[in-house]
Amino acid sequence: MGRKAVAKDRHQDTDKKQEWAMALFPYFQTHGVKGMTINKMAKWLGKSKSTLYEYFESKDEIIALSLLHKLENARGYEAILKDESLSYRQRYNDFFQHITLQLADVSNLFLSDLKRHSPIHWNMIELFLQNIVQHLGLYYQKGIDAGEFKAIHTALLIAEDRHFIFDLLTNPDFLEQNNLTLKEMVEQYLDLKLNGFAV
Repeated sequence: MGRKAVAKDRHQDTDKKQEWAMALFPYFQTHGVKGMTINKMAKWLGKSKSTLYEYFESKDEIIALSLLHKLENARGYEAILKDESLSYRQRYNDFFQHITLQLADVSNLFLSDLKRHSPIHWNMIELFLQNIVQHLGLYYQKGIDAGEFKAIHTALLIAEDRHFIFDLLTNPDFLEQNNLTLKEMVEQYLDLKLNGFAV
């Protein structure tokens, strides 16, 4: 009979774990996560493999923490949409500017790898995007009630954003085929939404 696996006691220094996970985010943007190993992460951080295992159970935990930090920073959009000291138009503009800033360093390779090879991490992104759509729905309804927006059914407005966010913004194939970055796509969508299609 083999030995029973013994759970390894790991350091609970959350600050250090977060620091390393954040430091690895740019590395994931350049190299993706497909085929990523603890060895590769450790080498890039200038640490040993055993050192990382003293803090993390797996590479998936590191990737998840790195992604979570990025999504938490992006979550600042909630306060922007609720800021009644700003006009509805200004809030919408600031919302997309914030999202653009947060997504500017996210690579097509990273998105592609998560979507195709890492369903657990991709689910984190989908839940985050669903949260965005819900907050936009509330924002639209309040704007309509306040007489700031045309009385367009919120379901239509949300469907448009859902298509943009789920089908285009996070579609690495669409971005690559059309030679677009996330930043460029958000900026053009914002212009279309606020200013319309006509010249």
